[in-house]
Amino acid sequence: MSPDILEFDGRKFVPADQLPLPEWACVLNERPQPVLTLKDDDLFLLTDTFGNIGGGSGDGRNGSMGLFCNDTRFLSRLELQIDGRPPILLSSTAEKGFVLSVLCTNPRLENIPAEYIGIKRDLVLNGGLFEEIEVTNYSTEAVSFEISLSFESDFIDLFEVRGAQRDQRGTLLRSLPLETPPPSESDPEHTPPPIELSLAYQGLDGTLLEARIQFSHHQPDFLKGYTAVWKLDLDSHETQTLGYRLQMLSNGRSVSHVNAPYSLSQAKAAETMEEQTWRNQVTQIRSDKSTFNRVIERAEQDVYLLRQSFGKNKALSAGVPWFSTLFGRDSIIAASQTLLLDPQIAAKR
Repeated sequence: MSPDILEFDGRKFVPADQLPLPEWACVLNERPQPVLTLKDDDLFLLTDTFGNIGGGSGDGRNGSMGLFCNDTRFLSRLELQIDGRPPILLSSTAEKGFVLSVLCTNPRLENIPAEYIGIKRDLVLNGGLFEEIEVTNYSTEAVSFEISLSFESDFIDLFEVRGAQRDQRGTLLRSLPLETPPPSESDPEHTPPPIELSLAYQGLDGTLLEARIQFSHHQPDFLKGYTAVWKLDLDSHETQTLGYRLQMLSNGRSVSHVNAPYSLSQAKAAETMEEQTWRNQVTQIRSDKSTFNRVIERAEQDVYLLRQSFGKNKALSAGVPWFSTLFGRDSIIAASQTLLLDPQIAAKR
C-alpha cells in the first residue's frame, strides 16, 4: 500500500493535494448578509439568511460562518444554487434557536420565469446537521432544472476563525471511493449503495476528523467534487424533497455529546420534546402584560439554548457563538442569577 494512503475503519484517504477535485463556482450575493445562529448543546451553526455558509467565496466575506463543535469548524461552505444561480430570498427565521427555516424562489432562468419555483429549506441541529429541501413547481407547466449543494470543510480552530495564526496545521484529506462488488447474475435488481461525501482532515496528533454527509429522500444524480447535483423534472404543482445528514466524527466516533438520530423529523421531534420537558420543570413566570411575557419567554429560550453538556451534567455556556463553552466565573454567576427559574443549573454545574 502506498505510504500516502491512510486507512481507517475500512475507509481510505489520501492527502488533498494528491487528488485534486473539480470546483463548483461560488455565486453568493456580493452584499454582506445578516448572520443567523443555531445552537444545540455543544454544536452551533452560523449561516446567512439564505441558510448558506459563505466560506467558498474566497474573499474573506462572512469568513466566520460555519458549523462548529469542540472548537473546530466542521463545515466552512454550504451553498444552494438553482441552475448555477443564487435563489431569491423570501423569508427566513431561526426563532426557535435549533431550527432554521428559509423560503426562497428562483431568479429568472433560461427557460423558467422568475418566481415559478418554491424552495423551502429546513436546517436542524441535534447531534449533527440535518437539512431537508422541498422544491415545488408552482407554474402550470412542467419544468426541468438543477439544484446543487456545495460543501467544504477547512477544519480550522475556533481561534483561527477569529484571526489567530498557526505555524503548523494538519493535512486535509480526500476519501477514496468505497469498493463495492459488482451486481451478480443472481441479483439483477442490485442497487448501488447510497452516495456519501466525506470531508476529512488528519490533525498533527494523528486524529482523523470527518464531516460525513449521507443523502436522503432523493439521491443526487451526480457529484462534482464536493458538490451534489440533482436534475429535477417537476410537473405542475409537483413537490420533491431532498435531504442529508451531516455527522461530525473523530476517529470514527461522534464528536458531539448528543447522539444524532437518523432523520430531520426525528431530530426536530427530539429537540422539541427536550425543550418542552425542560419548560415543564422550570418556574413559570407570567403576567397580564403581553410585552413582559414576550421578554420572559425570550429569556427562557436563551437560557435553554445556553445549557450545554460538560461531563454528565449541564451548565450554562458563556455565550454564542464565540464563547460556547464553560467559563467558570461566567457560568457560576449565571447559575446564581437563574436560581428562580431553574435551580438545577446551579446544583449540577
